[in-house]
Amino acid sequence: MVRTRTPGILVTVLVALVAWGALVFRGPASDPGHRVVLEGTPTVEAEGLPSADVSAAAVEGADLDRLMDVVLVTLLLAFGATAASLGGLMGADAVSSSRRWSVEALLGAPMSGLLRDQVERWHRRLLWGLTGGVAVAVTAFWVLARGAPAGIGTAAPSPLSVATAVVLTVLAVLAIAVRPVHRLYRSRGRLALALRRGGASETAAVRFQRMMLVTVQLSVAVTLVTAAGLLATTEAPPAELDAGRQIAATFVATGDSARDAGLRAGLLEMAMGRLQADPALVAESLATPGAWLDRGPETVTANECGRCTTGGMPHPVHVAQVRHHVVMPGFTTGRGLDLVDGRRLNGDDDPEGEPVVLINRAYARAHFQDGPAVGKRVALGGLAGDWHTVVGVVSDVPAGGLGRTGSPFAVYFSALQHPPVTMEFVAQHLASGEELDLAAAAGTLQEAIASPPTGDLELEYVVPAAEEARRIHGTSAWLANATGVLGWVAAMAAVLAVWSAVAAQIEARTAELGTRAA
Repeated sequence: MVRTRTPGILVTVLVALVAWGALVFRGPASDPGHRVVLEGTPTVEAEGLPSADVSAAAVEGADLDRLMDVVLVTLLLAFGATAASLGGLMGADAVSSSRRWSVEALLGAPMSGLLRDQVERWHRRLLWGLTGGVAVAVTAFWVLARGAPAGIGTAAPSPLSVATAVVLTVLAVLAIAVRPVHRLYRSRGRLALALRRGGASETAAVRFQRMMLVTVQLSVAVTLVTAAGLLATTEAPPAELDAGRQIAATFVATGDSARDAGLRAGLLEMAMGRLQADPALVAESLATPGAWLDRGPETVTANECGRCTTGGMPHPVHVAQVRHHVVMPGFTTGRGLDLVDGRRLNGDDDPEGEPVVLINRAYARAHFQDGPAVGKRVALGGLAGDWHTVVGVVSDVPAGGLGRTGSPFAVYFSALQHPPVTMEFVAQHLASGEELDLAAAAGTLQEAIASPPTGDLELEYVVPAAEEARRIHGTSAWLANATGVLGWVAAMAAVLAVWSAVAAQIEARTAELGTRAA
């Protein structure tokens, strides 16, 4: 029963793969070419700093596009393996049936009857395959969308693209299954010739080619499953980013503080002091959105290198694409970044002081080869930008997740010197107990900033920090699950086709040997 149903099962799998692809992907002419929507890290303008050349969301979106390219390649491989399985199965089925059909034709069976039976059989297979494949694809797409991390969504698919893809698949299946049969049996002369030559036997070369095709199919399936597993494990969120009581809150300056940078700097300093003093909170970060995960906008930045050379020529000033953050004093300590050289930002780095920055170790090694980086200057926006003195070098944040292909270089500006309107606060809410209580955490934050002079700082929203970590570090694992499923589908289709083809070969050889013995 299963063997006779195998062609219909493979048709269903083919339709499901194409329909699922039409639900997920838009096409090569679209930008982006997929329907996965990313709520990227917002880019916040800071006082006295130029606008970013590349937003944080753009860098994360580029990585999402690369991941979706991997899914597309996986889908095409799975489709190709399944189509090859169906083609090989139909070849084996034709061999096993050729003697019976040859005898029937020689005995006077009408050619139209043989073809009509074949067409009716494939009509039923296509009908069930179309219905079942679309249902499976819609269910799989719904499961994929439901399992997306927070901040990842799916756009509504186009019914026209789905219908077009399914129709093309049906035509491809007809080309694989029906047309070769019609060409093989459209004349009695060929049937008689097949009977005189032994009909059902295949040459050793044909059998070897079929075995090689099966081996390639299984290799592709194993490769897909293995790649999906590696992708899922290498991009798992770091354990420290998934703490149950960690919150990420967004504060927005309003009123006069939104228009006055000096007032806003004092407001942020006062708010940070109150948040750090609250016994229910363990403050980790107050910085521009995404800084605690090392996600932020990128801008061309110039830096003094000293007596550096490139190819024997003096190269005293380097220019590179650098990711920049605006942070409050204590940020690098709260985020566990080691101090490699110099000092950290402190409360003296205010609007009245010398403009200063911290840089990460990767930037120091790549573009400050002549002596220590501390004491040299950088200018965000290139040579025409305002120069800031490097006062310290801190360790790099471990790379991974969306945005990892952006610049490895980072610069940290003082929020007291360049106060942004929007800041993100990350902390442990100790009063939540074992599980995070968002309502209690929001109440704690409101109380900490409610009284003057912090009344112009409003709490916009508060979310579990783990959600943001999973968006950055868990999206690739989420898509890896999809590629893993595609790999298993291709593997099961190949195994099922191999089993059915071998069974058909045994049946054909048994009938042939019996006929020759008689």
